[in-house]
Amino acid sequence: MNNQNKILNKGISTPVGILIIIIVILVAGGVIVLQQRWIPEEEVKTFGVIFSPKEETADWKIYKNDKYQFEFRHPKDWMKNDICWDGNLCLVLIDYNELPTEKEYVSQGIGVEISTKENFVKHKENIEKGILPPGYLAGWKFLEIDGRKAIQTIGYDVPGGSYYIETDFFINDVGIKLLTRLPIEPYFKEELTSLRYRTVDVEKNNGRGEELRKGVYPDKEVEKAVSQYDTILSTFKFLK
Repeated sequence: MNNQNKILNKGISTPVGILIIIIVILVAGGVIVLQQRWIPEEEVKTFGVIFSPKEETADWKIYKNDKYQFEFRHPKDWMKNDICWDGNLCLVLIDYNELPTEKEYVSQGIGVEISTKENFVKHKENIEKGILPPGYLAGWKFLEIDGRKAIQTIGYDVPGGSYYIETDFFINDVGIKLLTRLPIEPYFKEELTSLRYRTVDVEKNNGRGEELRKGVYPDKEVEKAVSQYDTILSTFKFLK
């Protein structure tokens, strides 16, 4: 027995033994961490934000459109009716059958992305193929709404003078735009005009738009607004 102890003592020195124990502990800890990470969870990913389907939406209202056969949930104070901006949510519906052809179209001098039947078809086909439609600049990204391809952006709207999120997609003969304004005060230049009006700093606002697209939000209120908007999208359903 003494001879065996001598052999063991010669085979493993104290520092080496301690090192082996540390390695065993680290390996065991790593296995536990990996097991925890690989526990499957039900998640819905939209625009880079992860939401659990269990998120409380029980007291939300259901907006249902019988004509175009879709519905979605929204916080009760977000949408009062179909009028744009009456509440926090703006729903724009573009019906192919109500649009003029290019020959019939009379320009009103206002830049409208989908103003003719030909425009409608081109936009719809591009989005379904995963291509940005004409006139859509960098900053838009693709996602899916209930199995259908959609495009989305977040940033600063120069003509409107506000920050917003917009998602565009199509179902059959209708184009759908779902927008919301974000509670962000735009940047203004220091100098004032003769009428004492502030001038918007477009460069700074566009820079902040880039930050928003990277998921960098100025405060918790904006982060919550984006989260709620994405949760609304996750409840969107086509009924046929």
